[in-house]
Amino acid sequence: MIPFYRFDLDTYNAACIAFETKISAPGSTSVTWNGPSDPDIYWLQSGDNIFCSFSAVGQTAVFTVASSNSCGTTYTNYRFKCTTTTSCGITPLIVIIAPNPAKSTMNVSLVHNNISRVQQSFQKIKIIDKMGNIKQNNQYPAGTKSTSVNISLLAPDIYTIQIFDGHSWYSEKFIKN
Repeated sequence: MIPFYRFDLDTYNAACIAFETKISAPGSTSVTWNGPSDPDIYWLQSGDNIFCSFSAVGQTAVFTVASSNSCGTTYTNYRFKCTTTTSCGITPLIVIIAPNPAKSTMNVSLVHNNISRVQQSFQKIKIIDKMGNIKQNNQYPAGTKSTSVNISLLAPDIYTIQIFDGHSWYSEKFIKN
């Protein structure tokens, strides 16, 4: 009943800044993860696995997995340490723009890329044209999770909006009518 794993159970496993587990728990009727309550480490259980997003290299997290069936429950600890800002193919955060296309203003937020869609605070927003020219460069106070961006002075075209959360830049394209 111990979950099939590809992780070392005795030491910290190197992890990307965002990762998903892919475990199998044959014979288990339920799998429950219990993880850190650190607000700088976001995690969410999905089925038998988790999505985890660290906020900095060097952070560690210990998860306890309870695998249960009619014979009882087995507990297994998994240890992870963030060793890179690479997201291992997972986009931990995504930019949300509404409306898109837009004429004069658009609402912008940064959210976790999973079913919960929890908003993430950000510090900077840049708007860049197709030639790579920065058209707007705005800074925001700590804790900003959404804002309305005035784009009325931009010429109609396709632009890229970039949002910085203090660790990484996230991008999305939008159309200015």
